Amino acid sequence: MKVINIPYLLFIVLLGVLCSCRQQADTSNRSYFTFDLEDRKVVIPVQLNDSVTVKLVFDSGDNFGYNFEFVTLDSSILLVNPSLPRNHILGTQPWRIAWSPITYPATFYDSMQLKLNLGRTDFVYSGICAWLYKKYMNSTVADGMFNIPKSDTTHVWELNFENNYMEVHTADNYQFPEDCMLLPLEASDYNPFFVTLPLKVRFSDGDTLTIHRKFFIDTALARDIVLLLGAQEQEYLHQREDAVWLKDMSCYIRYYTVAGTLFDDLRLDSLRLYTLDYKNSVPHPYVIGLNFLKHFNVFFDMKNKRLGLQPLRHFERLVNPLYRRFHYSTRKSQDGRFIVNCVGDYKENYYKTAGLQMGDEIVTIEGIPYGEITLETANQLRLLDTLVVGIVRDSKPQTLYVNVDRNEPTGD
Repeated sequence: MKVINIPYLLFIVLLGVLCSCRQQADTSNRSYFTFDLEDRKVVIPVQLNDSVTVKLVFDSGDNFGYNFEFVTLDSSILLVNPSLPRNHILGTQPWRIAWSPITYPATFYDSMQLKLNLGRTDFVYSGICAWLYKKYMNSTVADGMFNIPKSDTTHVWELNFENNYMEVHTADNYQFPEDCMLLPLEASDYNPFFVTLPLKVRFSDGDTLTIHRKFFIDTALARDIVLLLGAQEQEYLHQREDAVWLKDMSCYIRYYTVAGTLFDDLRLDSLRLYTLDYKNSVPHPYVIGLNFLKHFNVFFDMKNKRLGLQPLRHFERLVNPLYRRFHYSTRKSQDGRFIVNCVGDYKENYYKTAGLQMGDEIVTIEGIPYGEITLETANQLRLLDTLVVGIVRDSKPQTLYVNVDRNEPTGD
């Protein structure tokens, strides 16, 4: 008959309880985030000064160009929460959205005691940037933005896309996952988040391209990899005929679907290269965003200036279903005329097929003066099979008949 060792059994049970409690305590330090699919940003609930709960976008690209650390808040948050400390106004100045040249008025407040709580970790920011975030960013979910303080030299920030949480770890003796690749985090005068990646991509026709560059990391950018003005690869990409043209603000963006290989052996399927060949305020030509980072669990090691990338088996693209194809854009002349300044150069563009050209003045669509077409009217026009477009070309009135593809794909 086997004798049961009661003390040993109790020890095992107690050890299991302690491990369970420790695991639960570790889990409680996690801040779970959601994705706003129309905006495609990481939205995390945080507490300010232990009393005000807000939902903020985690934006590694925020605050660049400024020498102090601040949290960006919608102005309404300050109105309904007068307890948030604002020592005095530092000034009111134009606030620029990085991917657009447009600026909006913002007020900066000195606030030496603004504490942001993330899980069980507190961070102190030295200021508040208040502006109409919800309006200008067209956000119905987020109340503003925050980033990793530049002064943080003691933590590892984990952005876990496998289970959708953020967790801040103490850097001392922190153990990265065994399959985590560690890369140097490089810095510039305006942002500390750059990493050099050796990336090779293969197009559907078999052509290959090597992009071994230093990339700016922007967690608030939804897209995979964006090559801006100054990127040497743009010339090759714009000669290809497999670009998808999308409307982007008042202009356009093009993307190319490729199979990627990182470090010669890590495959990244469902990868997109985007190109912007018009000016904006992003000061670096190579950028990686959320749909690239979502292939990994991401670790920002602020103490040792390293970026950790732990590959994930499953990747799910964040898609905004509202993105429409780009057909053409116009500029308003000094005398109030609407002049076509770009026509999407792809065979499925039914405005190009109908004969629309750069330099044309668009006068009317379906008899409606072009300058009077509202967003609601434009949505109604999209339901028609054919559009009658009145233009002026070389000082002569002409009529174009545009056969609309109502089954044209949308989304990005």
